[in-house]
Amino acid sequence: MAEGITIPELTPQEGAVAKTQEFETVQGGVSVKVTQAQITDYTRSAPVPVAVGGVPAGFVPTGNVADLLDKLLYDVAPTLAYNISPVLTEKGLTVTNVNHSASITANGQTITNRRIIRNAVVVNSPATNSVDFNESVSLIFSSTNRESSFAFDSPTGTVQINRTVNFAAPAYNGVGVAGLNQAQIKALTKTVKSNKNLTSNFSPTNQRYYYSWPQSQGAITSVLDTNGFQIIDSFTLTTANFLLADGITSEPMFILTSNNNTTQVNYQLQFS
Repeated sequence: MAEGITIPELTPQEGAVAKTQEFETVQGGVSVKVTQAQITDYTRSAPVPVAVGGVPAGFVPTGNVADLLDKLLYDVAPTLAYNISPVLTEKGLTVTNVNHSASITANGQTITNRRIIRNAVVVNSPATNSVDFNESVSLIFSSTNRESSFAFDSPTGTVQINRTVNFAAPAYNGVGVAGLNQAQIKALTKTVKSNKNLTSNFSPTNQRYYYSWPQSQGAITSVLDTNGFQIIDSFTLTTANFLLADGITSEPMFILTSNNNTTQVNYQLQFS
């Protein structure tokens, strides 16, 4: 080897398997032999900590580097966005239509066997990756088939998302004189929501605050006024059974009533 010429030694990366190749080249007018390492395989014992491209989290690299690069660059799994409407309905009513909205991003994969499933039965087989389908149903709060699914297959596996039509008894809030009965409370502002929390503005005129909600959502432990002060001790809690919209089902309810009449304008209360 000519003086002044240094041939660096190529060391394979940790976990890589290298094959060596020897060839002659000319450097500075001098013919020299060079040994080059060519990495052909890559094996690690530790799984990949996060998903990268088509390599999922938990994948353990082993085998040919070209295969690993193909997986990284081309085996990207398709993704699915799937929603239904309605998601939340008043308990006591019947849902007669469910809209299914889905969008599949193929990421270069072939998508097959698109399906909307209810109660283990395929109710629709969409032909495209963009779906808007209305399903005729008859669902009430006690129905056992309130869950639906959207699924499809691809070379990377099956993708499926489940959605459920939920029901909740309505809550009521507003102002009134002392001693409102069930019918009068039901005439206040009605909301259907999945939890007990409420933030609302009230404008009583020598009246009291009322908030009634389903006992199944748990007890209220805090009432903050418009200035952020805790005033729950200014309310009295009672219970009652409210008849729901079906005229049959009875729902146990909490009722919070302020202890004194007051006059305010757009006075905010936060119940939680």
